[in-house]
Amino acid sequence: MQTVDYLAIAFYSAFMILTGIVFARKNKNSSDFFRAGGSLTWWLVGASAFVTLFSAWTFVGCAGRVFRSGTSTALVFIFNVVALVVTYFLAPRFRRLRVISWVEAVRLRFGRVSEQFFTYASSLIGILFCGTGLYTISVFLSPVFNIPTTPLIIGVAVLLPVMSTFGGALAVIASDFIQSLFIAAVAVVVAVLVLGLPSIGGVNGMLEKAPDHVFDWTVAMRPEVLGLWALALLINQIVSANSMYLGAARYLAVRDERHARLAVLFPMAGMVLLPFIAFIPPIASTI
Repeated sequence: MQTVDYLAIAFYSAFMILTGIVFARKNKNSSDFFRAGGSLTWWLVGASAFVTLFSAWTFVGCAGRVFRSGTSTALVFIFNVVALVVTYFLAPRFRRLRVISWVEAVRLRFGRVSEQFFTYASSLIGILFCGTGLYTISVFLSPVFNIPTTPLIIGVAVLLPVMSTFGGALAVIASDFIQSLFIAAVAVVVAVLVLGLPSIGGVNGMLEKAPDHVFDWTVAMRPEVLGLWALALLINQIVSANSMYLGAARYLAVRDERHARLAVLFPMAGMVLLPFIAFIPPIASTI
């Protein structure tokens, strides 16, 4: 880590906090806070939906799996596209609900008891999920900054809620859009630099030099196991992308049903292109 790296982190942290403070003025009621008043354009919500479909896992955990087991992980992205095709037809229905939050949709469909159950259950699951996420990112960043994991966990745990609590859905979605630009730019630059290495020799060189397990999926997994995993993964991605608790709640924030359908095209295109960019560094690492 050099001075410029610390400045970049400081700038990004300040940006996240200021985003929450600036957009706090836009929140006049609960609809503004939870779904940005249902007034956002398709490209803004689409970028947010794209970012929520992947995370640091794409460039860390997924990269590690590509290095060890090959490109079978591409099925995650392929099935995300399949799931989003289903979402393309359902997104207008999500917007048509005219609800403020996803738990309100649960109450309309299943009653108040189900609403209360899912509210408390999702809160407990959220604590565990967020705790795991904080620990994971802190373990990853600890050797980078040479700082113990505990201060990092506290720092990240303070930074992100400040933005979302002050700014609400508008701040979260706006920051997602900016993050999607950052991620795309960095991923493309890294991929180009890696392909330019003499030991890699561009796309053709990478394809020729890569070990067999990279593109032969049956090396790391028996065909029958691969098939069962693919089936389970397909079901999981379809349910996740079209669950009000997970992916579909984003479409409550668009201004109308037409924008809801258009918003799906953004993550769909991203899921098609992302593997071709994100997989280059781990494949090159096998060489």
